[in-house]
Parts: sequence; structure tokens; C-alpha cells
Amino acid sequence: MRFDLRLIAPVFVLTALAGCATAQQQHGPEANQDLSIRIEQGPCFGFCPVYDVTVDGTGKLVFNGKRHTRILGVRTAIINPDTVAKLETELAGVQPKTPGRSETPCDAVPTDTSLLVITWNRPNTDPTILASRIGCDGPAGKQVLKSIDKALKIVGVKDWAQQKTRPGAPRG
Repeated sequence: MRFDLRLIAPVFVLTALAGCATAQQQHGPEANQDLSIRIEQGPCFGFCPVYDVTVDGTGKLVFNGKRHTRILGVRTAIINPDTVAKLETELAGVQPKTPGRSETPCDAVPTDTSLLVITWNRPNTDPTILASRIGCDGPAGKQVLKSIDKALKIVGVKDWAQQKTRPGAPRG
């Protein structure tokens, strides 16, 4: 029995290409599913917004407005995996190179302003944490503020985190 290679070759090529297409799909936006990014802003001596927002690689977003935010309490949303990838890209410029806690360099550390903390979590590794004070006027501090502002816009919670003073609310 003889096989005509002209008939078998296309089947082989199509099978090989189908395998490649499957591999490409596995490395799309879902590649970040194990990622979790948390952005927190802590209290100050005034009426600074206090909140945290966590986004995981599946697109689950949890916002918790604690004090002096336009939205108080917990809100959840689902965002597109491409949006998660954009968030990760935006914050990559300020992410420390090694796991553990890092502080943004600051010549004159203001003590009465909010502490911003970004935490990157991945399985089987320690969290990577960056802490930065609002008011650190050096280039690194300004970059962190700019990246967080863009990150909040990317995931759609910038308005939720806006400062809002309510009658009778205490400072801090």
C-alpha cells in the first residue's frame, strides 16, 4: 500500500498549525491569572481619602472606600483581562525588582500625608511591596503618584476614590 505524500503533507501541516494556535491562546491575557495587585491609600492628618483596591488576574476587582472617598464601603466589579494587562504594564515602571518591601526614596519625608502602598502578589513567591508618601517631591515619588493615578483610571475606580468630606466626619 502506497501513500501519496501530496495528500498527507497538508494534513500534517494543518495539524501542526492547530497545535501552534492552541499554544498561543494559552499565553494570552489569561497568563496573568495568578497575579494580584493591591493599591492602598492610608490616612493623613486631614481629610485624605482612605481606600484599597485589589485586582486579580481573572479581572475580579474589589474596592473598599474606608474614609473620605466618594464611594464608601465595598464594591466589586469584573474587568476585562486586557485591562488587567494594562494595569500591570502601567505599574511595572514602579515595581521593585525583588520581592519584599521597598520605600520610594524621599529627601524630605512628609509625616502628615498619606502612605501609598502597592502590593504585587504571585503564587509561590513573597509579595513585592512599594510604599511611598504623598508629598515626596523627587522623581521617584512623582512617578509613583502618576502611575497610581493612571492605574485607578485604567481599572475604572478613580471617581470612587476621589476625596469627599462628609459633615461631621473626623479627620484622619
